[in-house]
Amino acid sequence: MRKAIFLLLLSPLLMATQCEDDECIFEETSVDIMTLSPLQETYTKGDTITMTINLPASNNFFGSSRNLFNETADPTALVVLLSDNIFLENSLNFVSGSQGRFSNWFVLPYNSETEAYELEVEVTLNRTGTYSHFNGGDIEIGRSNCPDFSLESKFLNVEDQFIEFTVVE
Repeated sequence: MRKAIFLLLLSPLLMATQCEDDECIFEETSVDIMTLSPLQETYTKGDTITMTINLPASNNFFGSSRNLFNETADPTALVVLLSDNIFLENSLNFVSGSQGRFSNWFVLPYNSETEAYELEVEVTLNRTGTYSHFNGGDIEIGRSNCPDFSLESKFLNVEDQFIEFTVVE
């Protein structure tokens, strides 16, 4: 009788720790598809720089021809940049895409006309001083709790680890 009661009490615990059939399938790679322009050493307060990301849904980034939109049915991709220095205290105008939960998160909607996930943000430099922004971020596509695809990306035409510039009055 004790064994039966013990098994009845233990069975919910065992059921809660079972492996799920729907485990995460996760693939990652590196590709440099982010741009920041114009790139200069010095800007004047009020100048605008533009950050763009154009991620074609059909690509060979993961070793073979894949269509990320068809495989995930995800209407948006998320980019998480490794720092937010460029965006703090500056004005952002979203030509395409939107702000994510934090200042270094951005949402790239899928554009069915271009068959790409797209982001274009115009950053008006309101804050004077020296900027140092880490060169990189991760783009994730798939379910929010378990993205199917992750792209580590850096800014094109930036060789250094940081994008550094000064904004003067």
